[in-house]
Amino acid sequence: MLNLACTSSAAVKAAEKGDYAALQRHLAEGLKARPLDGGEVRAIAGAVVRRELKTAEGDESKARVRELRACAAQVQDLLEERAAKDDEAAALAALTLLDERLARPS
Repeated sequence: MLNLACTSSAAVKAAEKGDYAALQRHLAEGLKARPLDGGEVRAIAGAVVRRELKTAEGDESKARVRELRACAAQVQDLLEERAAKDDEAAALAALTLLDERLARPS
């Protein structure tokens, strides 16, 4: 169990760094021991989404925000963080929060 917990933690760290080759390697090692539980999957997915949203620029950043529309409630904090910036993706993030009735009053 300790081995998988370390592998999951290493997988999250790799995802946070954007090192997807290492992420794949850590997941493969961990899955040899047992399947990932829901919490581990959410932690890894959250790290990937956070990294992609923070590092994307230009048209790619707008595409990332659009991709999150379907799960806006689950990533509300990330959309709020993105909406605080000063570009088109920030405007899209703010509109997504408004459209999904997730915007908090100022």
